[in-house]
Amino acid sequence: MPQRMWKHSCSPGETEFRMGSPVCRSCGQHGEYDGWYYTTHEAMARYQSRYGLKPIGPHRQMADDLFADTTVECEQCQGRGLRDIGAGETYAVCQRCGGFGRFFSRSREAIHRLRQKVLDAYPDAAADFVPDIAAAPLAFSFGGGQIVNLASEQDDDPQDADEDRVEPEISASPEGDPWRDITVADGVAVLEQRLILTSSTTSGGCIFKPADGLSIASVLLQLAPEAEDAFDSETPAEIFARVMRVTPTAVVRCSVSDSMVSGSWGLFEVHLGSRGYLYYEPDWGVGDDESLPILGAWAPADDLEARRQLILEVYASEWDKRALPPMMGQWASGEPALLQAAVSRVLKEHPDAWRLVFQRLRDCRELAKMSSATITDVAERSGAEPTFVRTVIDAVVNRRDRLVSERATNTKAEAARIVVALFLHCIADDPFLRPPRRSEDM
Repeated sequence: MPQRMWKHSCSPGETEFRMGSPVCRSCGQHGEYDGWYYTTHEAMARYQSRYGLKPIGPHRQMADDLFADTTVECEQCQGRGLRDIGAGETYAVCQRCGGFGRFFSRSREAIHRLRQKVLDAYPDAAADFVPDIAAAPLAFSFGGGQIVNLASEQDDDPQDADEDRVEPEISASPEGDPWRDITVADGVAVLEQRLILTSSTTSGGCIFKPADGLSIASVLLQLAPEAEDAFDSETPAEIFARVMRVTPTAVVRCSVSDSMVSGSWGLFEVHLGSRGYLYYEPDWGVGDDESLPILGAWAPADDLEARRQLILEVYASEWDKRALPPMMGQWASGEPALLQAAVSRVLKEHPDAWRLVFQRLRDCRELAKMSSATITDVAERSGAEPTFVRTVIDAVVNRRDRLVSERATNTKAEAARIVVALFLHCIADDPFLRPPRRSEDM
């Protein structure tokens, strides 16, 4: 179902970002309530239903180009498709636009012709309309490559069950739950006995590394050794959240919009007992480690300095193995200051990784326009003067990579901050996670 979001900015002038918590996990300050938003699956379903095309896949770039400037924003809901009810206590689907947030500004025939152009080039891109986007349980179908409504889906052919496997967003506790008698204290005990203290922080906090093989799945199996088959109906993340009564939060979420699989992975945190834990969730279905490996922990859980230190250390050691920026991914979202620090540290320790940054920047069509909004955002992220930001962007656009790289890695630390901020600006514009804007469509 849709979720409430809050706007945060850790200090004046920093780039604004959104999270599903009223309290910022970086600075501890309260954010500004920003209303109800669709989840990622719901936003994908909305795209799919509006255009009749799969929400991810190699056709997306062509489709986005063709459908640019073909919609106008619904003024009643400001493009969100949802309206607050009772000062944000709940939501209602906008009746004027039917929850889509936008209207086509061209005729039905014109839209049909544009869709047909996409299908002529990518015949497998067609997708079904998804009913009841905001109310129904939705899932991503690995076999079909599109979002489905679980309430209306039926498995007519048991032989196709594996091909049509879906990734639910919400799962219920199965009957005969092997963890039904497990307490939160049981889970905390298992976790804490498999952590090794490695360092302390100036704030008095502690940093822990995991014992070999520690993962969400291994903790669950230690609590219920005969329960491995339960992972067929629920993912380890869903079971852990339900049994331990916690809500995992994305620290860094990476995604691709032209993938034929789920196209989303990243680092997540969860607070349990007196400690915070950082774990990795893979792109499901591509053969990566789906046990959800726990990469580290800190204590106390509300110690922001310890949290930051642990995340930066893990990021620096795991970025290439876990495909975190600048390694891979069209898109990535997270706390701007934390991502800036993490990517900067990677580039300092691995100068060869600058080529990955410039490779992604070449694919960022937005840079050619050099809009005032882009310059302002990069200036805020980097703390640099807008005039210098413009100079660096111009060098990147004209592919003077050697000049920019030399400045970034040698004497011009400010240039390095600008290039990193520019890189993060480009990869932050995920078409499924960004808030609606007047000139764009989801």
